[in-house]
Amino acid sequence: MDYNPISADTLFHYTSSLSILESILVNEFYPRYCLEDHSMFNSKHNRLPHLCERAIPMVCFCDIPLSSIRNHAKNYGNYAIGLSKDWGKSKGISPVLYTYEKATTAGYLRGSYHESVGKLIDLNSIKPATLDFIAVYLELFLFMSKPYEGTLWRNGKYVDGVRFYDEREWRYVPSLDSMLQYKFKPSLTKEEFTADDIRNYNNTKLQQFKLSFSPSDIKYIILDSETEVLDFIKKLRYIKAKYSKDDIDLLTTRIITMEQIRKDF
Repeated sequence: MDYNPISADTLFHYTSSLSILESILVNEFYPRYCLEDHSMFNSKHNRLPHLCERAIPMVCFCDIPLSSIRNHAKNYGNYAIGLSKDWGKSKGISPVLYTYEKATTAGYLRGSYHESVGKLIDLNSIKPATLDFIAVYLELFLFMSKPYEGTLWRNGKYVDGVRFYDEREWRYVPSLDSMLQYKFKPSLTKEEFTADDIRNYNNTKLQQFKLSFSPSDIKYIILDSETEVLDFIKKLRYIKAKYSKDDIDLLTTRIITMEQIRKDF
């Protein structure tokens, strides 16, 4: 029986610049705070200030086949690295839960959240094996939830009318144990996120939650145009500390361009 999947066996991370892609190949992934709107989890009678716009530490991927990637690339950039889905599963990277304000899933989460997390005063005061500890797990589960559609914060402003459901997002968020051990901020307010000094300071603290991969995990390297390929290969050959000559030779076979994707996929 033939099977025609609508998802890829690769997790792609798209970015807007060649320099960022090169940095990922050298340094691997570091989580960064991303601004999202969680106001759908507020109830009409009990609105929590931090359940609106807040920035969450994450690394984002999608499993959209290359034949369907054009709209996604418009929002997130024409450069990407694609890693095997088996690698992602081994790292605990998970598909997000898509929901909307009147959905039953949002209602259940909203009620549970207000009965537990909403009553916490200080997340740093929680103790294992308590209801407070369970509440923080619920808080982190909300970090893995996303509106079916809404506004996307991109380049310092909101883009309206984005159907997030089409992004098929897989997400990495640092674990609860890490959050408690290093006492980093589980989320930033919009005011904190838009203050460059506060955002940059907290992003720097997230470097201890590095998400690593090996050259054999890489299935695709996507550049914008064919004119960039030769210079990019030359730069790869200078990354001696991370990749062997055989690794570099293998990675050069994994390079494709957005130009090729637009024409041939």
